Amino acid sequence: MPILASSLQEIARQFPPSDATLQLLDLSTDAEVRAFLALQRTDIDIHATELSATSRVYDAILAVNLSLSESQLLQLRQYLRQGGRIILFNQSYNDPQKAADELTNAGFERVLAERLEDGILYRGEQPYIGTLSTLERVSVVAKEFNDAKIISNTDVEKVKSRFLFVLIRQTPNLPTWRMTTDTEIQWSMVAIETTQYPILVLAFTSLPKAVAWMQQAILDGFLAEVHKIAKFSKTTVSTWQFPLLLNSKFEEVCQLATSVQLIDIDRHTAEASDE
Repeated sequence: MPILASSLQEIARQFPPSDATLQLLDLSTDAEVRAFLALQRTDIDIHATELSATSRVYDAILAVNLSLSESQLLQLRQYLRQGGRIILFNQSYNDPQKAADELTNAGFERVLAERLEDGILYRGEQPYIGTLSTLERVSVVAKEFNDAKIISNTDVEKVKSRFLFVLIRQTPNLPTWRMTTDTEIQWSMVAIETTQYPILVLAFTSLPKAVAWMQQAILDGFLAEVHKIAKFSKTTVSTWQFPLLLNSKFEEVCQLATSVQLIDIDRHTAEASDE
């Protein structure tokens, strides 16, 4: 039975935060699903490798209309990174709780299951080793290798990521429930000044990278009243008239920056946030 477009969209929404390119192991043989993902998510590398032929670790594993035993689910865990996610969709299932129990019994955490129009969608996450703080977990996902570089706005389309994430100071800094229809909200994005560049906007190719950087900056007192991260399309970023410092490490910025700059930005140009 063909999978509804709404279900395909929901499947695509379940992938975890990752580095610039999410590595997906697809166990399905459904060409429709693979074609949809390739079209909708250009930031995903899809691997259709047999488990016996791979030794690598992936950000996510997808299985559509496959009934997996507990031993098979346990086996799949060795191919997921810490915090990686297994996503399953089965049109023959009709009990979300039973589906969720299968993942829980196999040792997955943060298990969710929901009934869609044409099947059950369920997912779980690979546990982190040991007891890690929130900051440590974000840092694991961020994969903070030294890939910082300065790019111009005209080179943004070459970045292998669908979106870029920037740090935002919102004025007034109030929770949504305290705002009224008359509240004027202003966004400013964080940039730095260096000896060579009057403005370098701090940008990141994934949400975990941005979160890890912001948390470290707040803990060290580098930033004040900056508690928001916004997502922008590459098309929008290409219209900005300043260069970007992409995927910087906090220590690198501390060495480069002569001052912190705040650049006003139209908040309506940002993309809607994900789950």
